[in-house]
Amino acid sequence: MENHLKGKRVLFMGDSITALYMNVRGWPRYFCEILEPAHHACVAVAGAHWCDYPDTEYDGNPIYVSTHNPNNTMGNQVEKLKRQKAADNPDFADFDVIIMAAGTNDAMPEPAEVTDAQFRADNDYLPLEKADRLTWGGSIRYVSESLYELYPNAYQFICTPIQADDKVRGFRSILEKGRVLKEIAARLSVRYIDTLYCGIYGRYEK
Repeated sequence: MENHLKGKRVLFMGDSITALYMNVRGWPRYFCEILEPAHHACVAVAGAHWCDYPDTEYDGNPIYVSTHNPNNTMGNQVEKLKRQKAADNPDFADFDVIIMAAGTNDAMPEPAEVTDAQFRADNDYLPLEKADRLTWGGSIRYVSESLYELYPNAYQFICTPIQADDKVRGFRSILEKGRVLKEIAARLSVRYIDTLYCGIYGRYEK
């Protein structure tokens, strides 16, 4: 099988499972060993959310803290990319592939009509700056469209959450989040990877 990623530039975004990055438990490590990209970078942060909080500020420095951190969102990961690219950091100059894996830490998705309202209003497309980033639809739309502005030639991939211990996150909640992510990815015409089927079974997730 031809390796289409060999020699390419890959960006990883998301939450803890991706933030492990080149750690022995990080899936990006094995992804890179197998597919041999020429360059890779990671802005993923443990505990990251797709949706902003009411007090989120885009400071370009999304970090994990054990207490509430309203800036640990995918939108702020985008802000970090914007600032690094503007500063001519070669690690973030350009990418061929962007892989986003988040959602497990978010609250349950909003009703479909709320998601739809982040795309269309008054029979026309809603300006991006008016999309409500407290919602799944608004936050994911903001991230995807902003990434296209930054890296217009990059292929974007959105991954669904993996299973977790049911005492932490119930299977039905993971299933529903994946379903909504698939619908939003379809609306954005972004490639979708159903990582619910990656082999991680909630019974043994710990």
